[in-house]
Amino acid sequence: MATRNDTGSPLSALLLDSSPGGPTIDLLLRHLFERSPEFILLILSPVAILPATSVFAGAVLAFVAVPMIAHRRHVFIPRFLGSKKIAADRIERTLGKLSPVLRHYGIYARFQPNSPANSHTRWAGALVLVLALALLVPLPLSNILPGAAVGIVGLASLAGSIRYLLLASFLTAVSVLFVFLEALSAFHLAALAV
Repeated sequence: MATRNDTGSPLSALLLDSSPGGPTIDLLLRHLFERSPEFILLILSPVAILPATSVFAGAVLAFVAVPMIAHRRHVFIPRFLGSKKIAADRIERTLGKLSPVLRHYGIYARFQPNSPANSHTRWAGALVLVLALALLVPLPLSNILPGAAVGIVGLASLAGSIRYLLLASFLTAVSVLFVFLEALSAFHLAALAV
């Protein structure tokens, strides 16, 4: 389990420097985005798959996608959302569960830094923005494909391979088509009920 003294954790310095109540959402996202935007995508992908949190994940992903498209290294979060604190012990528990993945990711990110000037970052940001908008559609099971596609886009962007980004683009198109067809059928059923 990750502790505040664990220097191997990518968030250990943030947890040490944060206030006693824990870091704010804005500080946490800024720290993660500066390291690699793909890391946020990989964290939010399982959150987006869960029905109860998919709309929240879609909103946060939209805020992450815009700076990726604009080649900026700062995430803008509205003050009412960004000022909320996340308990440090909650982050530590999550890091404890993710520590093997974080360790391998940290090694990979250290040797292959992702420059914001890479053209694939814009492409991945556009895909994430489309998927984030699809996650905002509150229909049952409409979040599973876009949520999984967010993780695939994150992995494709992290790899920096055009082939993987083409695959992620195809999966994004399939996900959006599925959400569109589900919304269309729900609208059609609602019109028949009237």
